[in-house]
Amino acid sequence: MKYKCPKCDNATYEIGEMKATGGTLSKIFVTKHIKQTMRTFTFVILCILLFGAQTTFGQNKTDIIIGSQFIIKSSILNEERTCLISIPDSYNDSTEVAKKYPIIILLDGYTHFKTASGIVHFMSSNRNRNNLIPESIIIAIKNVDRERDFTVTKIKTLN
Repeated sequence: MKYKCPKCDNATYEIGEMKATGGTLSKIFVTKHIKQTMRTFTFVILCILLFGAQTTFGQNKTDIIIGSQFIIKSSILNEERTCLISIPDSYNDSTEVAKKYPIIILLDGYTHFKTASGIVHFMSSNRNRNNLIPESIIIAIKNVDRERDFTVTKIKTLN
């Protein structure tokens, strides 16, 4: 049997398959419209993937450095501690030699270093006209054993 296409009046197509839906038979047939739509969709996606990848190759890579890392050997703890330090942009400026900076020390260093550095840099930035806090040096100390470091192990009695 031939049926008229619902999208255009002049084309007729044959039934491809029949399917039961909700107790009634509905006629489903593969039309050229569906095939053409899929071809167009595939072509558009392929163009986006190919030409979109070309634009990313043209970018220059620049690293954003928020701090430096160093290791301190503690004779009291008898272990090494990894520390991260972030200094303000004006720290290396030769015009501000005598300027003093407050120091912020973070005990959970690896967990909070990026967040704290970003917040302090934003709130003290002259570019954003914030100047809500002074430019600060951030020192973050990585924990080796958090439970041991922050839990009381000996309690002296009050006699």
